[in-house]
Amino acid sequence: MRRLHRPALKFESRQDLFARQKNVTSAKSGREHWDRYRRSKPAKEVISALEAMAGTRQRCAYCSDSYASDIDHYVPIARDHGRVFSWKNFLWVCTKCNRQKGANFPVADTGEPLLVDPSRTDPWAHLTLDTATGFISPRYLESTFDPVGEFTLSVLPTINHEGVAEGRARVCRSLKKAIGSAATAPSSNQAREDLLTLVREDDVAVSRWYGYWEGSQEPEMVALRVASPKLWRRLLRACSY
Repeated sequence: MRRLHRPALKFESRQDLFARQKNVTSAKSGREHWDRYRRSKPAKEVISALEAMAGTRQRCAYCSDSYASDIDHYVPIARDHGRVFSWKNFLWVCTKCNRQKGANFPVADTGEPLLVDPSRTDPWAHLTLDTATGFISPRYLESTFDPVGEFTLSVLPTINHEGVAEGRARVCRSLKKAIGSAATAPSSNQAREDLLTLVREDDVAVSRWYGYWEGSQEPEMVALRVASPKLWRRLLRACSY
C-alpha cells in the first residue's frame, strides 16, 4: 500500500456525479444507479482520473501488486449510500482486493474509519515493514498495535499474500544494494542514477519507508546520508509521493 495523490476531476464530471447522487435514496437504489453508471460513457472520465492516480503501471491502491481494474467505494455503498457518487470515495483497485474488502468497513467507537485510505494518509503511519520477508505488520504503539494498521491487514490479507510480500522483498533487496553502492561510490554518476531510477519506479512504496520511516535508520541509509547528503536529499524528494 502506498500514498496516493488524488487529482481534481473536470467540472463536468463533478457536476454529473453530484446530479446522480441526488437520485440515490437507499443502499439498494445506490447499487442500481451505480451499476448503470459504471457502464456509461461519463464513467470513463472518472476511470481515467483514477488511472492517472494509480500511475503508469496501474497498481492496486491496496496491495500495490496486482493490476487495478475495479472502482472500490472506500466507504461501501451498504454502509453509506450518501457517498455512492463521491469522487473522494473512489479507489482504483484489483479484483482480488475489491472482493476481499466487500462491505467490510471497521470503525472505532468514535466513528473514525479503521481502514487506511491511501489517498488521505501515508499508510506507513499505521504500518511497518520487515525488509527480509516483505511482510507488512501494524505499527507498534507503546503497549499495543496501531488499530488502523491491525484492521487494515485484517480486512485486506491480500496485502501480505506470499507473492505480494516476495515482490516487496525483491524491491528491498534491490534498493539496499543500490543504496550501498551509492554510499560507497558517491561520485559515481551510474550509481546515483541507478538508485534514483529504482526509487522513481518503486510502485510498492518501500523507498518511502526507507526515506521517511524506520528504514531511514538502516545502515545503508545512514551511510548514504553521511557519504552524500546531496544524493540523500534527492532520494527523499524522489520518494515524497
